[in-house]
Formats: sequence, C-alpha cells, structure tokens
Amino acid sequence: LTDALQQAGYPAALSHLERARSLAPATSQVRNDYGYALMLVGRYEDAAFELRTALELANGKGPVRQNLAVAYLMTDDREGLQALQSNYGFSEDEIAYAEKLSDWLLNQQRDSRPAGQSELSAPLYVDTQRRLADSFRTAIPESFGEQTRDDN
Repeated sequence: LTDALQQAGYPAALSHLERARSLAPATSQVRNDYGYALMLVGRYEDAAFELRTALELANGKGPVRQNLAVAYLMTDDREGLQALQSNYGFSEDEIAYAEKLSDWLLNQQRDSRPAGQSELSAPLYVDTQRRLADSFRTAIPESFGEQTRDDN
C-alpha cells in the first residue's frame, strides 16, 4: 500500500480511499487502508479513529492490530494501547514491533521534503483537486475567449 500511495501521490490516494470508505463504510480492509494512509501523511488522530473502526469490524484480527498500535503510539494514547492488550490480547512483542514501526514512520516523515509556506494542507489540496477535476467535466463556453481579450 505504501508504494501505491507514493506512486499515485498521497492527496490523490487519500481521495480515492476516502471515496472507498464512503462507499463501503463497514469494510474493515477499506477502513484499515484509509487509516494507514492517514498515518503516512501525519493525520494520526484521524488515523486512530479509522483504525479503531477497522479493528472492531475485523473482530480484533488482522494487520489493523499493528496499524492501530502505531497510531496509538503516534498520538501517545497509552490508554488505547492498554485497551488493545486487555480487550484483544495484544502481546508485549506486538507492542515492541509497533514501536519499531512508529520509529520507521517518524524517520520517513523526518526525511521527506517539508512543506513550504505556500503549500496547501492535505485536506485542502484534496478538495482543490476534486474541484479542479469537476471543472474539467464542464465544457468551456464559446464566449470565454471574448471575455478575456483586451480591446486594445
């Protein structure tokens, strides 16, 4: 999933995953993938919400366990980690592995190019891309060129 997100570009991938979530909100894999993508762009609180939902939908099984543990570590949610241990039998080994994954994620984000002053936030960028795509679906009026020409 990480390679696919990087290839497509995170804003575009997030947009597709958000749409998939709206079409299949009770599918644990979709919610897990969306939560993972949110983590990759630093939206940890949003990721934790999606991943908690995915964990419930998956009855506490599957890769979402690790992803949620990482989200809890990234948000410093010790109560969430304790709930994973008590409610889902999350082991110390799983916690240790989640800690390694969270370190990897922090390093990835630290090594990535920082956003410049003029760059848009991910949600605003996604919304802008959606509007731009919608504008291409509308034909340009014949009179458009006349509106932009000077009479000089």
